[in-house]
Amino acid sequence: MDERARDPVYETAANIRSPSTFVKNYFGAGNTSHGERKGLTVSLSICKFDSPVENGHKGRIMGVRERQEREREARLEAIRQAALRLFAEKGFAGTSMEDIAAAAELGKGTVYYYFPSKEALLEDILDTYTGRYFQHLSQAIRDQDDLFSVVEKVLLGYVDFHQENPHFLRLHHRWVTDGVREARVQLERFRQRYRELRAPLEQQLRDRARREFSGRLNPEVIVNLVGGLLLVYGSQLQRGTRIDEVREYIGQTLILLRLGFERLKSERGSISGGEMHRQERPE
Repeated sequence: MDERARDPVYETAANIRSPSTFVKNYFGAGNTSHGERKGLTVSLSICKFDSPVENGHKGRIMGVRERQEREREARLEAIRQAALRLFAEKGFAGTSMEDIAAAAELGKGTVYYYFPSKEALLEDILDTYTGRYFQHLSQAIRDQDDLFSVVEKVLLGYVDFHQENPHFLRLHHRWVTDGVREARVQLERFRQRYRELRAPLEQQLRDRARREFSGRLNPEVIVNLVGGLLLVYGSQLQRGTRIDEVREYIGQTLILLRLGFERLKSERGSISGGEMHRQERPE
């Protein structure tokens, strides 16, 4: 057997969390700034190994750190998903931290370690899933997409995301319609965060409207139209309308939108709603 494998320093080096802990354990509390044993150098500022097994030590320590980070993220995600489901099913007031810990199959102390209060947990869920939602949409959009394609991807992407995260749909709808006041969270702060995340997507809609319609279409019309449609479809899903029905509604909406775009592109100059109405009125 390799002598290093029997060395307690070698065995422990891959599991230490800080150089100071390592030095105190193996070199005594009186010499915590620097210590050497069998050519192994440990510094409080960095874990630097100058021994012949330096690469092995570093690799094992990095592997442990990566594993610990993965485990941390897995615990956080388990807590979020358990809380999200319970908040959606039982409401915020009807859910306790003990309920969340049990659903996540973790100790209550672990939940409190990551989230000092139920309010803090709700705030984290809103922030995390809203960020994922807009990331989901932005990843689907390509630079070469025209305005119609972007609108299509936004509307269908909204349904896709909520199909994958049905509990967040319920919580998100209550949030944007002011239905989570019971949580005593700062909703305006999250609305501001929502606006910040939504801004790049809205800008893409504006840029394409200006480029493709050259003044014939006010870009804010598209921004308001898409935002309103998302609220409508979210309300339908919240009321229990089947996903396939909502997709059908979106498909019909897109047909009308495409026809409207084609009409605008065929016209010269800017056309107001009144002018369009007068043009279509029979002689």
